[in-house]
Amino acid sequence: LRCDRNPQYVLESDGSLRNGYTLRVLNMVPTPRDVNISLVGLEGATMRIPEFGKEDARSFTVHAEPDAATTLKVFVTRKPTGAAINEFLFVIEDTDHADRATYRAAFNAPGGIK
Repeated sequence: LRCDRNPQYVLESDGSLRNGYTLRVLNMVPTPRDVNISLVGLEGATMRIPEFGKEDARSFTVHAEPDAATTLKVFVTRKPTGAAINEFLFVIEDTDHADRATYRAAFNAPGGIK
C-alpha cells in the first residue's frame, strides 16, 4: 500500500472538509483478489472512490488484478472538529489470504474551524 497526499484540504459547499489521497494497492500474487479498503479512526468521516460512483462509505471492496498495481483516488470527507490535524488509518485486507496492510494518514483542516 502506498499513499500520496494532495492539497491539504478543500472546504465543501455544505461546510464539510475534504482531503484527497491516492492509494496504490499492489497485488503480488498471480491470481486476482478482492480486497477491502476501510477507514479506521477519524470518527464521522466517510470516503468516496470516484471510480465507484458517488456513494460515500467507511469501506469499499476493490478488485485487484494479478501481479499488478491498482491506483485509486480516494476522497475522505468530515465535518470540521476544530483540530488542525487528525490521524487515522487506511486498512487494506484480503480475508481470503489473511493479508493486511495499514497506512497511517493525516486528515488536515484549517486550525480554529469549529
